[in-house]
Amino acid sequence: MKKLIKQVIVSLCLAIGIIAGLCGCANESTSKKFEKAGLTITLTTEFYEKEHVEYTAYYASSKMTVVTIKESFNSFEKIGQDAETMFVEEYARLVIDVYQDFYNSASEISVENDMVSFTYENDALGKDYKFFWYGFKAVDAFWAVQLGCVESDFENLQNEMLTYVKTVEIERFEETLDFEKIEGKEEYCVVGLGSVCGSDIVVPAEYNGLPVTEIDGGVWGEKRNSIESVVLPNTVTSIERGLFSSMLSLKRVQLGNAVTVIEDYAFQYSSYLEEVILPNSVTSIGVEAFAYCYRLKNIHLGNVKTVDTAAFFQCKSLENLQIPDTMTTIGYSVFAGCENLKTVDFPDTLKIIGKAAFQGCVHLTEIVIPNSVTEIKNGAFDQCFALEKVTIPDSVTSIGWSEFTSCPVLQYNEYQNCLYLGNENNPYLYLAKSKDKQIAFGNTHSQTKMIAGKAFENCYNLITFEVGEAILEIGFSAFADCYKLLEIYNKSSLNITSGDRETNGGIGAYAINIYTQEGGSKISEDEKGFIVYQDAENFRLLHYSGDEKDVVLPNDITEISSYAFKGKLLTSITIGDFVTKIGSQAFFGCGLSNGVMFGNGLLTIEEWAFSKNDFTSISFPESLQTIENNAFEQCKLLESVIFGNSVKSIGEYAFRQCVLLKEIVIPDSVVSLGAGVFEQCQSLTDVTIGNSVVSTGTGWFSECKNLETVVLGDKITGISDYTFYKREKLEKVVVGSSLERIGKYAFYGCTALQEVELGDCVITIDDYAFEGCSVLSDIHSLNTVQSIGNWAFYGCKSLMDIGTLTELIT
Repeated sequence: MKKLIKQVIVSLCLAIGIIAGLCGCANESTSKKFEKAGLTITLTTEFYEKEHVEYTAYYASSKMTVVTIKESFNSFEKIGQDAETMFVEEYARLVIDVYQDFYNSASEISVENDMVSFTYENDALGKDYKFFWYGFKAVDAFWAVQLGCVESDFENLQNEMLTYVKTVEIERFEETLDFEKIEGKEEYCVVGLGSVCGSDIVVPAEYNGLPVTEIDGGVWGEKRNSIESVVLPNTVTSIERGLFSSMLSLKRVQLGNAVTVIEDYAFQYSSYLEEVILPNSVTSIGVEAFAYCYRLKNIHLGNVKTVDTAAFFQCKSLENLQIPDTMTTIGYSVFAGCENLKTVDFPDTLKIIGKAAFQGCVHLTEIVIPNSVTEIKNGAFDQCFALEKVTIPDSVTSIGWSEFTSCPVLQYNEYQNCLYLGNENNPYLYLAKSKDKQIAFGNTHSQTKMIAGKAFENCYNLITFEVGEAILEIGFSAFADCYKLLEIYNKSSLNITSGDRETNGGIGAYAINIYTQEGGSKISEDEKGFIVYQDAENFRLLHYSGDEKDVVLPNDITEISSYAFKGKLLTSITIGDFVTKIGSQAFFGCGLSNGVMFGNGLLTIEEWAFSKNDFTSISFPESLQTIENNAFEQCKLLESVIFGNSVKSIGEYAFRQCVLLKEIVIPDSVVSLGAGVFEQCQSLTDVTIGNSVVSTGTGWFSECKNLETVVLGDKITGISDYTFYKREKLEKVVVGSSLERIGKYAFYGCTALQEVELGDCVITIDDYAFEGCSVLSDIHSLNTVQSIGNWAFYGCKSLMDIGTLTELIT
C-alpha cells in the first residue's frame, strides 16, 4: 500500500513539473483514447503519454495532468485486507490513512453517481495545485485515477475533469447478491451480500427468472454497519423481524409497494436513519419497529391500521405527525419519548389513545382530541412539560390516572388550580393535579362526580381536602404520597377510610382525621404563613406560605415536616431549641445562602433535608445524633462542617458532591459512616476519622482526587477494597492499633503515597493492595503480618526494606 502512495507522489510531482514548464494553449483538440494495463480513458489530443516505472499510466497537457495507479488484490494481503470484499469507499479511506501527511488536506469522501472521490491540495515548484481523486474496482485490482491542475484554475476545469473521468472503462468487478430458492416455492430469498461492495444496496425484483420475495435476517453480515441505503423491489411483501436493526450507517430505505407488514424491531436502533418511505400497502407496524431511530424526521403512515407497542419510541427528531384515518387505536408508548414532536393531527376515526402513547413529548403545546375518542388510557400525555391546552370532547367516557402529570404549564381552571375535564357545565371527570404542587387546602367543585386515580399524587403540600357531596367515585391512590394530608372533610355518601401507608392505596393514605362535617380541625395558619398541626404533644410545622426570605421559626415548633419549605427560595433559617426533627427534603433546594442557625434540641436531620443549598458553612448543635442519607448532598458551596460531639450516625452520601469541602474531622462519638459519604468531594484534602468507627465503608472517598492526608481511628479493623484506589495525591495514611486487614486494591495507584503507619495488629494485606505506589518508602509495624496477596507491593520501587516479610510475598 505504501508503494502505491509513493507511486502517486512521484508521478504527480513529475507531472506538475512538466506542466509548470509548458506555456501557451493548444489548438482546438479532438477526442483521443488512452489505454494502459486494462484501463481506458478518453481525453483529448492535447494530452500526451509518458512512461515511468513508478506509476501505471501518466498523461499530461499544458493545463492538466492525469495519473492512474493500479493496485492488485494480492497486494492487500500483506496488510491483512480482503480486497474482494472491500468497498471502494474503504479503499479511498485506506489511501488517506496510510499516508496522512500527503493527503492531510483531503476532503470528505464523496459517493455520487456510483463514483467515489475526494479532493486535496498540494504544491510543487512553488505553486499550489488541487486534485480530484477517483477510485474504481476492477475484477482483480483497485484503480486510483487522479486529475490535477494549478489551484487557481481548478474551479474552471473541474467540469472538464469530471467529463474525462466518466469515460473510464475497465473490466468492472461483478457485484451480485447471494440468493437461495425458498423451499416449496418458485421464489428466491436474498441470503447474503455476495460480491456487492458498495454501501448502496439495490435488491433486484428477479433472480434466474423468478421473483425475489424475501430478505434473510442475516443478509448484511459483517457489512451491517457500512451500508447507507437500501432499495427493495415491489416483489418483497414484508420486512422481517430485526432486518434493519442496529445498522449504524443506514440513512435511507425505500420499500416496494407490495410490503404489507413491518415486523417487530425491524429498524430498531438504526440511529442514523433519516427517511423511510412507507408505501400505502403497509397496514401493520410491529413492536419497537422504529424505536431509537434518533434521526428519523418524517414518517408517512399511509394506510397503516395497526401500530404496535413503542413502535416509534425515542424517535427524537420526529417533529410533525398525522395519524391516518385507517387507525382506530394508538397503542402503548407508540410515540413516547419523541421529544421534538410539535404537532399531532388526530383523525375522526380514532377511538382509543393508549397508555403512555405520547409520554415525554416535551415540545407538544396543544392537543385536540376528536369527538370519536372514547378512552384515554393511563399516562397518555404524561411528562408533556410544554402542554398548554387540551381539548377533550364529551365522547370521552374513560380517562386513566396520571394522563397529565408533570405538565406544569397546562392551563388549569379556576377551581383550586386543578384540571377539570369533560363537559364544562358538568365536570363529571375530575383529573386534578395541583399545578405547582404547592396547594395546601383543596376541595372539589360542587358538581364534580369523580376524582380520578392518582389525581393528587405527590401533592406534598396538600394538608386538608374537602370531598364534595356529588362525588360518586374516587380512583386508586388519588392522594398517594401526600405526606402532609392530615384531614379530609367528607361531604359525599362514600365511606372514606384512611388508606394503607405502605402501598399508598385507597383514600387519603396519610390522613389522620376524617370528618363527616366541618369542625374539629387541628390545623391552623398564622398571619406569617406558618401552617401547623397541633395536638397534645406536638406542634408540627407542615408548610410555609409566607414571603419572607430570612425565616425565624416560632419558638414552640417541635418538628419540621417533610417538604415543609421545598420550592421556597430562602436566604436564611433560624430553628428554635424545641425542634427535635427536620423532615425529609424539608429545605431541599431553598438556597439558604446566609446559612442555617440550629437550635440546641435537634436530634435528627432526615434524608435530603438540606440538599442543593448554597450555604458555605454548617455548625451542628451538640444535641444532634443522626444525619440521614443524602442530607447535604450537592451543597456545592459548602467549605466547612463542624460536628457536635453527640453525632452517632452519618448516612450514605450525606455530603456527596460538596465539591468545595476541604477538611473533615469526624468526632469520636460517630459509630457509623454510610457508603459514599464524601463521594465526589473533589477539594477534600485532609480527613480525620474518630475512634468509634470500626471499618472503612464502600466508596467513602470515591473520586476525591485531591485527598492528601488521612488519619483513621483506633477501632478501624479493616480498610475495605478500593478505599483509596488511585488517590494520586494521597501522601500519608495513619491507622490506629486495631487494624487487621488491608483490602484488595486499597491503595492501588497511590503514586504520591510516601508513608503508611499501620499499627501492630495487621494480619492480612490483600491482592494488589499497594501496587503502583512508586514512591512508598516506609511501612511501619508489619511484624504481625501472616499473609500478603498477589502483586500486593508490585511497582513499589522505592520500598527499601520490609524485613522478615520477604518470604510471604507471592
